[in-house]
Amino acid sequence: MKEQVKLVVLLPVGALSSKNQLSFIVDTIESIIHYTTPDRRIVIQDNSSPLHLGSKLIQRFPGTHYRPGTAQLRDVRRTV
Repeated sequence: MKEQVKLVVLLPVGALSSKNQLSFIVDTIESIIHYTTPDRRIVIQDNSSPLHLGSKLIQRFPGTHYRPGTAQLRDVRRTV
């Protein structure tokens, strides 16, 4: 049976820069958690290879879900 939720937030996370800082990403996730109801899912699409920020963020925010970005999928295909 499929899980029903009221909201799914897909948050693309790319490489860090002066305009894209880790503190901004953390603040965004904290705001989503604060301003939405518990029956939501936050999916982090990690396009930050080789930093793998998505896996670090799901450790910090246990209720979030992880989806590797296309660059990481290509890396996995190369090693198989």
